[in-house]
Amino acid sequence: MKLHIYAFISKPDDSAGVDCPVPASRQIAHWCNHPSLFNYFESVYLWFGGEKDLFRDAAFRLPQCKLDEFEEMVTNGNLPRNIDWLYGDADLAAAETYERFIRHARKAMSKGWEVYIRAA
Repeated sequence: MKLHIYAFISKPDDSAGVDCPVPASRQIAHWCNHPSLFNYFESVYLWFGGEKDLFRDAAFRLPQCKLDEFEEMVTNGNLPRNIDWLYGDADLAAAETYERFIRHARKAMSKGWEVYIRAA
């Protein structure tokens, strides 16, 4: 089973939060089989009050405080890593994609846009 995570930017939508459809948006990132990233975003989903048993086909708006937390974890190498026979060490190889996502997300937020994360 593949773990897909998508990041989107969208104009503000007060009705969106957690377990919401992603508003009309533009994709800024996609990751496949990054279990540590999936686990981190799943914890944010639950922190936000997500109600699905599995973080699949679920979406949430990423708040600034959680983007800050994610950036700190990536910068300091503290994103919990899962290394196993199925996924290998995808997170170590993907640090550059995480940093690119953070730059795009910060730029969008500075212009008043919102960032959404969706797992599929």
